[in-house]
Amino acid sequence: MAIERFLDGVNIVSEANPLGMLPYPDPTRWSVFMEDFILVPELTSQWTHNNTGGTLSSTSTGGAGSWVQTLAAGDNNYSQVYPKAGTFALTSAKKAIFEAKVMVTAAGTIGLQELFVGLGTLQATDNFIAADGATMTVDACVGFWSGPTVATISAVVRSADVQSTVAAVTSYATATQMVLSWYFDGTSVTFYKNDTQIATISAFPTTAMVPTLWIKCGEAQVVSLTTDYIFVAVER
Repeated sequence: MAIERFLDGVNIVSEANPLGMLPYPDPTRWSVFMEDFILVPELTSQWTHNNTGGTLSSTSTGGAGSWVQTLAAGDNNYSQVYPKAGTFALTSAKKAIFEAKVMVTAAGTIGLQELFVGLGTLQATDNFIAADGATMTVDACVGFWSGPTVATISAVVRSADVQSTVAAVTSYATATQMVLSWYFDGTSVTFYKNDTQIATISAFPTTAMVPTLWIKCGEAQVVSLTTDYIFVAVER
């Protein structure tokens, strides 16, 4: 399909609007966050890394930046990263989108890891996921969750510690990239893997949340979580 080119631009507001001559869709209607990890994120004032036996590095995936959370071979080692600021909240009747391209690589048995990718409240260690790894304890979240016994991923929404889950809606394999996305239409959350719908949950938190990447060893084997990018967009 040939690319259609609009050399004079495209606008979505009236000529009377002060933005009427801007040759782009109105950029003020959505709050947008995009992290491509071309550089190692700064951990003093911009990002937080809670961890035991975890290290961070920046690499290249297909010529684009990626962030790698690597855990040493120790049972219960973990790594959790999130930005210190830039929270997002879901609001009734307002749309929101989350997407991340990630990959789990395990030296041992794939599935014997804890994994969360999505938005969550600012909590760490056992306040985010219980020490046994079997249950989530974070106050609020919307994302993709896998416990420490199987290589399946569940869609999960938590609001004020009340959890709604569609269990085992997809699976993951070692060293295999996957795009995990969800779309909030103002009422319910629809989840996707690699652009294919896998679940819908008719519940949502209104608490401020941040993009969160969590990986934890369920056995004494090296494991890593590679993130190519994180994208968040929330309608104003």
